[in-house]
Amino acid sequence: MANGREIKIQRNIVEQGMMAVLNFVKSHRRLVLFVFIGSILGITLIIASVVYINNDAEKNLVAFETVLDEYRQSYVASPDDRKKNLDKTVNKLNEIIDSSYWGYVNENGYYIIGTLYYNENKHKEARDYFLRFADNSSSFFTPLAYQQAAISSEHLGDFKRALELYSILEKEYGDSYLIDQVYYNLGRMYQKEKNLFKAREYYKKVMLEFPQSFFANSSKSRLLLLGAHEDLAE
Repeated sequence: MANGREIKIQRNIVEQGMMAVLNFVKSHRRLVLFVFIGSILGITLIIASVVYINNDAEKNLVAFETVLDEYRQSYVASPDDRKKNLDKTVNKLNEIIDSSYWGYVNENGYYIIGTLYYNENKHKEARDYFLRFADNSSSFFTPLAYQQAAISSEHLGDFKRALELYSILEKEYGDSYLIDQVYYNLGRMYQKEKNLFKAREYYKKVMLEFPQSFFANSSKSRLLLLGAHEDLAE
């Protein structure tokens, strides 16, 4: 009997709820109709927006890749002609980036331009684009962009700026896949700045924290050249 009574109470609660809903619908038919139509329109708008965004991103990507393909075809040209083509290519790529608001081109366009300039040894322009990308991105490529900007600074002889960028990497991307190289590069920059105490500190960090890294061996060699190598437990 107790179980039967519980079932009856639950059924009554459900029935009461359904009746309340039906009564509300009957009493507010126009409001319910407007809500229903509004929901359908909202869902339709969302779907249309997603389709538009995807199509627009795809269109920009196709245009971007077409420009890059045209530039790659100029590799057989003389270095002077190739550099002229690079400037034209960058202008076209920037136009596509400026017209995009989402997607791969919007997110990674500046990094690709930086790479194009870097490959042509135009390190000032490369650094500018790598930083333009890195300062406004939080993607997988962000730490790599900071590193490329730092290396570009080294090519320009701007070791102070390179040190600043490597320090940003250490502070903000200390758990990145590049950190062993970052420590090593910080050691090199401090060595160039004649701060041998800090140089030793970072070389030892590489050896202690990343003993299997390629940069651990390089750090050991540099410590030996500094005359400051200490036997470290492996």
